[in-house]
Amino acid sequence: MIDTTIIFSIRNRAQELAVSLPTILSKYSQDDTELVIMDDKSTDGSKDLCLALLAHHKWLPTNYTIYDSNRQDSGYDLSQAHQTNMLVEKARGKYILLQSAEVAHIDPVIPMLKKYCLPSQPSFATVYNAPAREGMMLKNAARLDPPFFGTLAAGHPECVIFGPQDLTLNGIDRYPNQKVIFKDGTSLMYGQYTGNLRIVPLFFCGMILKSDWLRLGGYKPELPTDMHFWEAMRDAGFNFAFTKTVALHITHGRS
Repeated sequence: MIDTTIIFSIRNRAQELAVSLPTILSKYSQDDTELVIMDDKSTDGSKDLCLALLAHHKWLPTNYTIYDSNRQDSGYDLSQAHQTNMLVEKARGKYILLQSAEVAHIDPVIPMLKKYCLPSQPSFATVYNAPAREGMMLKNAARLDPPFFGTLAAGHPECVIFGPQDLTLNGIDRYPNQKVIFKDGTSLMYGQYTGNLRIVPLFFCGMILKSDWLRLGGYKPELPTDMHFWEAMRDAGFNFAFTKTVALHITHGRS
């Protein structure tokens, strides 16, 4: 029985997928995990690479689906929101893992996230996405910790949980300058850089119960950015769990 559905879109990410997708296919069983992928008009063979890797790891066609996008451009727009909602609606899993195609699972993140994604308390559970540029070895980047773990995680080694009252959203309509601010002053911003490393949005690898996603209505196509989903979760009383399980965001000099 399918328990978890992993959802991501691909658009000309063959180089990154060659690293990231095998880490997913090798860590989880297709007995209880499925992949739902949207190919957003890739021209670099991304879709064919996915199919080749799925075949290599002996994943059955009954446990993955690759849809072809009908979007007209590559920006965040009405059709992107509709398509994400459609992928979630079609998912068979109780748990939905939303991530970027470039996220490599250094640790098996699904079991950890499920611990903090509970029906008894609406929650969004995510991992820390250590950034890496081309040429940085995985082993050298995989164990970076997010800044707030050093102070907030004392005596609580695997997870930091913020309540809805602990989260402030700034610049919600102004991509790429949106910022999530937590009660300890830590901020996470789309497009923020530390040196030459890009700090990617936490939503690149996060889990939510499908029932909670549907209850919130998913992405709102009439609103300009997906940051509004953070706002909806906060207003609905969600907890936000940040685990020390590591996923690595692979880039090749692209945003």
